Amino acid sequence: MTKLNRHRVLEVIKKVWNRLTLMKSRTEIEIEIKKEKSEGPLNFFHLNTIGLGAIIGAGIFVLSGNAAANFAGPSVIISFLIAAIAAFLAALSYAQMASMVQISGSSYSYVYTTMGEFCAWLVGWDLCLEYICAVATVSISWSAYVAAFFQTIFQIEVEQRILLAPIGWNETSQAFYLTDSYFNLPAMIIVFISSALLLYDLRITAIVNSIIVVFKVVVLLVFVCASIKFINPNNYHPFIPQSEGGQKYGVTGMFHGTTIIFFAFIGFDAITTTAQETTRNKKKLYLPLSIITSLSISTILYVGIVSILIGLVPYKQLSIKNPISVVTRATGMKWLEILVDLGAIFGLMSVILVNLIAQPRIVHRMAKDGLLPEWFSKERQKKQKQKIKTDDVAPVAVIRDAPYTATIFSGIVCTLFSGFLPIELLGDLTSIGILFAYLMVHIGIIILFFTNRFKDKADNNSPNIDKPNSPDGVAYSSDQNTFEFPSKTLFIPIIGVVSCIFLLNASFRWTQIRFGIWTVIGLIIYFCYSMNNSKLWKNKHANLGAPIDLHGAPRS
Repeated sequence: MTKLNRHRVLEVIKKVWNRLTLMKSRTEIEIEIKKEKSEGPLNFFHLNTIGLGAIIGAGIFVLSGNAAANFAGPSVIISFLIAAIAAFLAALSYAQMASMVQISGSSYSYVYTTMGEFCAWLVGWDLCLEYICAVATVSISWSAYVAAFFQTIFQIEVEQRILLAPIGWNETSQAFYLTDSYFNLPAMIIVFISSALLLYDLRITAIVNSIIVVFKVVVLLVFVCASIKFINPNNYHPFIPQSEGGQKYGVTGMFHGTTIIFFAFIGFDAITTTAQETTRNKKKLYLPLSIITSLSISTILYVGIVSILIGLVPYKQLSIKNPISVVTRATGMKWLEILVDLGAIFGLMSVILVNLIAQPRIVHRMAKDGLLPEWFSKERQKKQKQKIKTDDVAPVAVIRDAPYTATIFSGIVCTLFSGFLPIELLGDLTSIGILFAYLMVHIGIIILFFTNRFKDKADNNSPNIDKPNSPDGVAYSSDQNTFEFPSKTLFIPIIGVVSCIFLLNASFRWTQIRFGIWTVIGLIIYFCYSMNNSKLWKNKHANLGAPIDLHGAPRS
């Protein structure tokens, strides 16, 4: 290769690299925030209940039984603790990012500002899979608990052919099989109803979710307190069952159980998808603190509940879709059995609601950035008169509500997944998807540590948008309502990266392959559509060196 050709190749590589790593600057993020002149309807309490609503769900009500019976045995308690540590590390990185990048989009938006558009697309595409599979997994679990409730209260046995997907997935042989069923009708119905509620009004949805979450937490506390006296210590032995080969029991099974149990801790990231609807002057404080608070409460509940599950019945009896119902039945307390079934039914509804809140907002944000068709970016706006009047005229606040086109699309896709795919397949895909997103956020924090991109000073080519005294600016860390990261070192994100890689490696090979196929589909869409329609690229290409107003005209 001649020197000239080598130079041309290097130039092409440089241009491709610069294109794929095109990032949103902090100034551009702040311009986006300022452009959103809406007053969000969600406060700190709403954000906490959104977090609790998303976290406490199928992971504890359903998948904990599968992890204990088929993989970890009593050591599933350790699996929960390991998963909790990994989740807390991710939560700290999310809290740091949420205090700086206060726009919807969760880890997609965070990666866009630290690693560039290509990596952001991968994360956004991954989040679409994660939330779709999460909604489907939880709705299938909800269906099983509803059927059990009808059996317990009314002695009505629901037809199995409308409770199962037409195909199943065998965890041991890693193979599909036919179930001789039609589709999971109750799961499809609950997803449809939840989507309709979200389309109607976000504030009402938040209130409904808050009521359900409070009820769910109270029920779980009652379950723990009422069941302690029935614990049989012999059920904890052997704590780590002898390995039967592969990932069935032993230490290997305990760690694989962690990858399944990790599903129980996902959901706090859903809080960050609602940044656009959060009270404007409190975002820097509310978003990160609600992440930490909701995850802490969930962890305490989980450790107590799983200890009760293992202590009340032999772990091999938990390989069912409603393990808590079986455990309460073993106590002989009919009232507790009914209460727990109701808690599971309403509790799983809140998980479905929150994930359906999050999924459309990822799609909506990607569409606003031009990476998905503009149709997905349409949103409904409401005007509300404020109480304070000036010159006898009540000012009007614009409240942004549902991104309705993205909500409709997400509802349809989630409904189909819920009715026609097995829970075992969906749960594994959800876990591997969120682990990848957490990994990228940890790496983003490490990049910020070295590049200091979000330091508290204005960009050289930007207007006085960073300066506290600027008439058109937005103050950064001088704002007192800011979350301070607990460590100025790289310890937390590095340990977070290691834990995510470890758990990803512990996933089933076929789960990794399916995730790889989904990623390849995303790459095709990115290079065929998204790369050419990116608004950030179009604006920067047309106005090199000028501050960019995303989703609008360049600032002069």
